[in-house]
Amino acid sequence: MHYIKPLLKWVVMAVMVAATNAWANNLHIDRVSGYYEGIGGEFTVTPNDLGDLNGSVADYHPKATHTYTSGGLAGRTGIQTFCIEYHEHVSIPEDYHYDLGPNAIKGGTLAGDPVSAGAGYLYNRFARGILSGYNYVVGTARKNSANDLQKAIWWLEGELSLSASMIAANPFLNQVALVFGSATASKASFAFVGSEMVSASYYGVGAINMGPDPLYPNQDQLYWKRLNDSHVPEGAATLILIAMSMTGLTWVPGRARRAS
Repeated sequence: MHYIKPLLKWVVMAVMVAATNAWANNLHIDRVSGYYEGIGGEFTVTPNDLGDLNGSVADYHPKATHTYTSGGLAGRTGIQTFCIEYHEHVSIPEDYHYDLGPNAIKGGTLAGDPVSAGAGYLYNRFARGILSGYNYVVGTARKNSANDLQKAIWWLEGELSLSASMIAANPFLNQVALVFGSATASKASFAFVGSEMVSASYYGVGAINMGPDPLYPNQDQLYWKRLNDSHVPEGAATLILIAMSMTGLTWVPGRARRAS
């Protein structure tokens, strides 16, 4: 019974999102000066249509978004996010097809790599504007925070090797170590916080799989969706059967009530 409610939450949201699947799921990705350092995030991802990602933008704290004031995107708002595939690439700026899922999709294959529990925890708090130690003021301080968080996410996803001293010096890896018992424990897809097993979807976090499907060969990014599971009925087995009989549903991650 412990896992029924989260499962039903995902099913209900999948049914709701199915209504938007007729849209093309196209986004614009860029990096904006003052938000990033080096080759990683923050990236700015802006939906180009009313596809699956469009409804998530309003969930983000304004500190974790960027609104363009000039150019072809003037007046449009995108989310700030981070790469989860060090060895894949995107062109900047560029438009891409995308889908949402629980896994990073390896370039050229259908194999998937689930987002780690630690990355889910950190990105949830980043998107909500409450990530401890993250400087959201655009400029040098934010660039330094972005660099540290991007390296932490790459390490948690097994994409980047860090020395013991670098791990110890990273403020965000220190945070997941406190939450999960160790930084290494938080690299798992499922990890314990106290006596409760959690995952990235527990925190409402999943992957933006970018590029032509089904291979999605471009660099995947993180995204967060705020979900309210208070309406999901307990024990609604009929709903599960109906939803599982449907095809082509887009995966949408759930989150725990404590991660609201």
